[in-house]
Amino acid sequence: MENKSYFIVAILDDKGTEAIRSLQKEIGIELDNLNTIPHLTLANYEKEIDVTNLLEWVNEFSQKQKPIDLCLYMIAVAHTNGLVAIPLISNELYKLHYDIHQKYDEYCIDYSKLASGWLPHVTISYNSEKIINEKMSVVTGAFSHINTRLISLWVSCLDNGVLTVLGKFALHEIHENGGI
Repeated sequence: MENKSYFIVAILDDKGTEAIRSLQKEIGIELDNLNTIPHLTLANYEKEIDVTNLLEWVNEFSQKQKPIDLCLYMIAVAHTNGLVAIPLISNELYKLHYDIHQKYDEYCIDYSKLASGWLPHVTISYNSEKIINEKMSVVTGAFSHINTRLISLWVSCLDNGVLTVLGKFALHEIHENGGI
């Protein structure tokens, strides 16, 4: 039986990426293969999906989607072993998530489905509960907020612990005349 998951994630700009990495370094967290690139997960598919169609659709979608300003304003513990940065949820961020789920939502795992609710976050680390609890006091002293932008969508596959990026699609500035 295959153990594959597919993801659509939004990638932070250089400023946000460096701020998260700096925070990770400051608190001494080692990264795992899923979190080497700071990102915000928009969809997680575990059912078999036509990857070629998914990539084509995300490419078309990203051509019409402008970058989104994001303020990571809070650090929280998720699932007892995850340290995450939580963004303010703007109309633009909510709409991005909603629009992504207008296609292929039936392939999403339960917590990722549109009707299940969504806790947007950027993972800082997944580790043991003990280590997360120790790091929480350090991280709260080192964090104020991070202003960043979501600048691209990536489609990736996690296959038996190996993460592969299948496609990278830049979000486009849309000008008043409708052009890019």
